[in-house]
Amino acid sequence: MTKVFPSREAAVAAAARVRLVCFPHAAGNATLFRGWGDALADGPGGPVDVCAVELAGRGRRFDEAPCTVAETVIDEVVAALGELAPLPTLFFGHSLGARLAFGAAVAYPARGAVVGL
Repeated sequence: MTKVFPSREAAVAAAARVRLVCFPHAAGNATLFRGWGDALADGPGGPVDVCAVELAGRGRRFDEAPCTVAETVIDEVVAALGELAPLPTLFFGHSLGARLAFGAAVAYPARGAVVGL
């Protein structure tokens, strides 16, 4: 668990064969994706490592100053992903989260990762 992915479940992540990075809408937080790991646990590919992004100034990171530059958020998420075991990675976002997800999906392969949108 990191400050970027505060609700990531280590036990599920260890068994997962794919990772789903979820970005909330502009006023949202990581709790929007609570339950997604359970909902995706019994899929044909096995459990999914759901990494719900907690943006600075939201949810558990409420005490931090909100970030106003998309590239800064993208860099933070890509760096946090670089600390995790490598897995094929998918990106999902809603509204502003879609913009951030796209940016992360473009930036992440530069580190040799396998991604999908």
